[in-house]
Amino acid sequence: MYNTVYKCRYLIKSLESLGFKVVLVDGFHANQKDLYNCVKRSSILHWVFSGSDTPVTEPTSPQLSLDLLDLPKKLMFICYSMESILQGLGNPIKKRHENRRELFNLQLFSRKLKVRRNHRWYLSSVKPPVKLLASYNGEVMMASYKNSLLIQFHPEKSPDGKMLIMEWIKS
Repeated sequence: MYNTVYKCRYLIKSLESLGFKVVLVDGFHANQKDLYNCVKRSSILHWVFSGSDTPVTEPTSPQLSLDLLDLPKKLMFICYSMESILQGLGNPIKKRHENRRELFNLQLFSRKLKVRRNHRWYLSSVKPPVKLLASYNGEVMMASYKNSLLIQFHPEKSPDGKMLIMEWIKS
């Protein structure tokens, strides 16, 4: 959902370093029906939707179509795109007074991941049928819904992020 390739550079480099070909689709400027049709018609099975510098709660901010969740694709939503999907599913997004930038340990099932976040917006809970996978200091960090993994930190900028991306692709 970033509106320039430059803003996606860490995500692109992370995916390419894992041996994957990256195809960029401009989700920020695209009509969301066109974006949905692009994903639907594509032979690509794994889709990663990025963050954005734009607040997801602004009336002019692009919102991802919830219809994406019904496609037979594996979807990863990071930061802004996670917020867009969860907000669309009725989960309230909250704003803090200042951005949180930090590297921290996240407990995910039986292991700890070293992850990095840079966020002003957050969720303190998710409503079923969204499943909470991990939280940190009372904030949702990972959730799942249908065929999607929703991440509120940046795996492309996290020490253990590439491992997480690879596990998601292989699962």
